[in-house]
Amino acid sequence: MPERPAELLAVRAVAGLSPEEARELEDLLGQYSEIDERDYDLAIASLQLEPLPKALRERLLRQAEREPPPRPSGWFAAFARKIAGFLRHSR
Repeated sequence: MPERPAELLAVRAVAGLSPEEARELEDLLGQYSEIDERDYDLAIASLQLEPLPKALRERLLRQAEREPPPRPSGWFAAFARKIAGFLRHSR
């Protein structure tokens, strides 16, 4: 998947788009019919859930240090990286 549609979908979900960006996204989605906006909206919604309780978070981090999870692949992985980068820079 091209980088720009993923970036615009991430920004739309987290901060909203300017009118120009909204038009650009609409044009890009017309060009890339394989992109399903709903998948991205659901992914963002799942990232915006309440933070994990401290004990659970610490346990998961300890487990991840012992046994790293497999790397995700495909569009979701690319999208998750975009969201994570955006959230890091927006704080």
